Amino acid sequence: MSIATIRRLGPLSGIVAAVMLGVGAALSARGGYFPTAEEAHDFITSESPRVLAGTIVGGFYGAFFLIWFAGTVAAALRKAEARTGDGEGPTESLSTIALAGGIVAALGLTLSSAVLWVAAARVDRPGGLTVGEALVLYDAYPTIGAAVISVGLAAWIGATGLASLETRLLPAWLGWTSVAFAVGLLSPVHYILEGLAAAWIVVVSALLYRQEKASTASLAPVAPSRRTANRPRGLFTEEAR
Repeated sequence: MSIATIRRLGPLSGIVAAVMLGVGAALSARGGYFPTAEEAHDFITSESPRVLAGTIVGGFYGAFFLIWFAGTVAAALRKAEARTGDGEGPTESLSTIALAGGIVAALGLTLSSAVLWVAAARVDRPGGLTVGEALVLYDAYPTIGAAVISVGLAAWIGATGLASLETRLLPAWLGWTSVAFAVGLLSPVHYILEGLAAAWIVVVSALLYRQEKASTASLAPVAPSRRTANRPRGLFTEEAR
């Protein structure tokens, strides 16, 4: 696979990340904050294979594609800034903030998943998993996710929205929606909006892929027609004039 193909398919990394995050959450998430010690222990011990699979799919592979997509978005913002300005405007710093936010969100996802992975992996090890350990590890899993992931997503989505209002990389309605969404991610209801971030990722991923596909098509060389190709070239041809 060539670098050009990887670049063209890069925006689709967002859709891949969203799918993996959804599958990972469906497998490893119990639902609800702060269950009782017995509930947390019963869930992890009885569903340990499913939890292990969910943390790997969502927390590791999902985080990888999330970082890839964050880099793709930042590159698209810089490219849009170069088309609309001198490349030294406010969008340059916003694209950096967006990339940093995406990385922080992916890091929070990996850390929270790693905590839950340890709990599930401990079940079949000597000594097993105690009720107290299950409670602490399970409570740490959503707490890290809610704190770190929300901050990273807010910086990523908010900076992308503001930069898009300047460069028109995304539609104006999506730019303003992104800014409002980022504010919500920093509010007390951030844990509700985290789940909706996957929809934002899918929409932006699809838009950027369509733009990249259209850009690639516009740069493709146009094959000469048979009539033009067979026309003699000389001093008195139309091309010479």
